[in-house]
Amino acid sequence: RCNGTGRMYETSVEELIGEHARNMLDGEDYSLHGMGREDVDVLSLGTGRPFILEINKPKKRDLSLEIFEKIVNEGAGGKIEVDSLRPSSRKEVPKIKDGTSKKSYRAIISSNKAFDEESLKYNISLLAQSPIRQRTPTRVVHRRADKIRERSIHNIGSKILSDGRAQIDLLTDGGLYIKELLHGDDG
Repeated sequence: RCNGTGRMYETSVEELIGEHARNMLDGEDYSLHGMGREDVDVLSLGTGRPFILEINKPKKRDLSLEIFEKIVNEGAGGKIEVDSLRPSSRKEVPKIKDGTSKKSYRAIISSNKAFDEESLKYNISLLAQSPIRQRTPTRVVHRRADKIRERSIHNIGSKILSDGRAQIDLLTDGGLYIKELLHGDDG
């Protein structure tokens, strides 16, 4: 699956940010501590996702965060963007790693048949009536513990776009697997 590289993906958010900081501070290594995870084909909107970047054994301690933001954003080729950076400390790492959040999603779904608006609204409303129990999906089980997680949908709505297309808007607990919620896990 990795074409002999030993890596699942060409690059990572951690590398796109960390390599620049390691070079600028002449550090040995780096670790990115982020709140949650996101798939490579999902765009994080709004204010983005908080993170803390830790530089191991830096030889330099001064870093202009404004210049650093510019270097990261220019070097990332549009894959990521950082802003509003500030100094942090180790005390904040557990807050980031263990933090709970709500996430908004918009999904466009399609069908071979026209959607019935009443039926669509009723069926999606059923999702928000009780907690969702999901087993770790097969697409991520190689990097996450295989267990059942319980999450909730706080708000859900729908809108018919055309005969065979509808939009679903969700506000959920972080960690709810939206793709599997909408289409199942391998059927």
